[in-house]
Amino acid sequence: MVRICPDKELVCEFRTLFERIPYEPVSELRRKSRLLLLRCNKRKCAIAECSRVADNTDPTIFFDEIKTRKGSIKCTFHGHSIVEPLLKTPDCFKVWLDHYENRSFSVDCDKFFETEKIIGEDGITATFGVNTPVQSLVQTLMGVDNFAYALCDYPAEVDELITNMHRKNIGMYKLIASKSPTKYVILVENTSTTMISPEIYRKYSMGHVKDFVDIMHENGKVAIIHMCGLIKDLLPLIKNTGLDVIDCLTPPPTGNVNFDDAYRIIGDHLTIHGLLDPTHWLTNPAEAIRENIHKLITKEVEKKPFILCTAADGIPGLPLEKFKMIRETIKEYKY
Repeated sequence: MVRICPDKELVCEFRTLFERIPYEPVSELRRKSRLLLLRCNKRKCAIAECSRVADNTDPTIFFDEIKTRKGSIKCTFHGHSIVEPLLKTPDCFKVWLDHYENRSFSVDCDKFFETEKIIGEDGITATFGVNTPVQSLVQTLMGVDNFAYALCDYPAEVDELITNMHRKNIGMYKLIASKSPTKYVILVENTSTTMISPEIYRKYSMGHVKDFVDIMHENGKVAIIHMCGLIKDLLPLIKNTGLDVIDCLTPPPTGNVNFDDAYRIIGDHLTIHGLLDPTHWLTNPAEAIRENIHKLITKEVEKKPFILCTAADGIPGLPLEKFKMIRETIKEYKY
């Protein structure tokens, strides 16, 4: 991550990880920069029992099951893929809400300070909040198809599910805002019109994200939303949330938003943690990487609060020279 343009306190001083000598494995950097500093005490809930059981014949298949006073629900995983979602019918919604509404949270301050000490001047230490209901439903609890069908088949029940989940989330956001020592709070929404339409975002997510942002601002926190998908058609709605930072804003061809357009629509106050699209550097020679960076970070973007994200985590075998070229190119900017 490279800081391109200062913006008073909003953009913390970032030091590039490329300057680490010797270079550490990605797995080690991930371990050191783990940011989840909010404990969810769901497995200790008095009325719910949560379990994970592996398949007897195939260790790559396992089952998550939640049992409450209202019944039980189960989802099936094959590796990281969800084969059978947790929520399928209104009866499943009731069990889930019985579990969800009775979870408790606590802020792990000791973990925060431990993590902050490890990270030092190489970055910022933040905490994650729970995703807004729609994003939780489409990503993990139901899936895109089942969520779309449920909106048509059980509209009242889905509305009730989303309303009650958000009510619980509000309490968690207030806890983070009032008790956590962190200044930066992130929702990993993965927002994209490949999963939801602008109308669904307007009806549900926009207001939920705004509630999160307002609570953070009331307590002096910086509200960051991770949106790595196709969000061009959502930008006017996202503006209404008042968020401070879009994390991993992705330009074409993987995404569909140019950084200039995001600033033009949302405003110059926005901080963008913008992605250097993998297609612009992973397979290109070093000099082409330099050209692509200059195309992405225009003269107008250079004036704005902007942080470059390379998103190379988990990709093995990348030559060091490519990272050095990114570093040297960034040094050509005045910041």
